[in-house]
Amino acid sequence: MAVNILLVDDDISTISVILDGVDWKKIGIENVYVAHNIMTAKKKFSEFKVDIVVCDIEMPMGSGIDFLKYLREKGSVVPFVILTNYGRFELAQAAIEYKVHSYLLKPLNLDKLENELLSIIHDLSIEHNMQMFDDENNYLVSSFWSDLLHNAICVRQRHFLFSMN
Repeated sequence: MAVNILLVDDDISTISVILDGVDWKKIGIENVYVAHNIMTAKKKFSEFKVDIVVCDIEMPMGSGIDFLKYLREKGSVVPFVILTNYGRFELAQAAIEYKVHSYLLKPLNLDKLENELLSIIHDLSIEHNMQMFDDENNYLVSSFWSDLLHNAICVRQRHFLFSMN
């Protein structure tokens, strides 16, 4: 399963540290998209298939909470990891309200970030497998009923034709 991530932070050095410090291939990330503000993040989220968002909470032109709220209002349940320099309760409370997956404090511990991403990828893999099972199960059930009805009709037609002779 190919997993894509969107990194959103106005601090270019933080983005560089994350890009250089995480072994993307090892943890199963295929594409890493980057945005430095919420407007660009919204555009990239709509342009690309994004499976995970890692976003700074405090940025000019919109916060990470604003972006999280926007995604939830659009119906997206994409796992969302908040990065922040602040341990303020009201920010954490707002993040929890919009079902944030994780809340990590800066300076960022890359091992901790990788572990969070691995946990999310594991959950996504389970969801993907369950969806594939459901799709296969639905196909089998509909095929069963189709075959059953088709064969029942064929049997009735043969019975009708033989009874005419």
